[in-house]
Amino acid sequence: MFLFLAILSTFLFLVGFVTLIKPFWIIRSRKQAALITCGGLLFFIFSVIGGAISEGTSEGTEADTGADKPKPSIEQHVKNVVHKVFGDKKNGKDTAQKVEYSKDKGEVEVQIYYGKLVSIDSNQKITLNSDIADTMQGIFNRKEVDKVLLQVFVASQDKYGDEDKLSIIGANLDRTEAEKINWENISLNNFDELAINWWHPEFRNISY
Repeated sequence: MFLFLAILSTFLFLVGFVTLIKPFWIIRSRKQAALITCGGLLFFIFSVIGGAISEGTSEGTEADTGADKPKPSIEQHVKNVVHKVFGDKKNGKDTAQKVEYSKDKGEVEVQIYYGKLVSIDSNQKITLNSDIADTMQGIFNRKEVDKVLLQVFVASQDKYGDEDKLSIIGANLDRTEAEKINWENISLNNFDELAINWWHPEFRNISY
């Protein structure tokens, strides 16, 4: 609407201004031309101010709507973090296999399904360490969380050849330690010492 008024007012202003110089068509006097010119100018000012107010109100409404949007539950927040780092699914299974939150303790327990290991070497160990660090950092973004207990499982087979899960990493970290960490700069070895309790024997002796 305000765009239409702006176009109309510009047209009236131009017609009035040109007619001031040389009256033509049905506008035979410079007085009429002056009125049209002033009217066009006023319409233009009104349309600009009205458009600005309308846009500001719209932005304010959107901001208010965003502010009123409820936070996801802690469990959903943890799942979102796991999915962002590890992907939604591996081998058709949800990567966030188990997510539990104890409000009294502020404690999160999460089991992550990694799927099949492509290799067991230093590159794979680096990737796992980095992914766990990113997951811990993301989970601690919620102030309600005071401690994270984390396990990573991979696809395996039992002795009968049936599909099974094998735990390869156990880690835990509390908020006191998490808030001391420079997440952008911490070394893999230092994070390993701070947060990772144990590795599967096949990874334990592999260096970064």
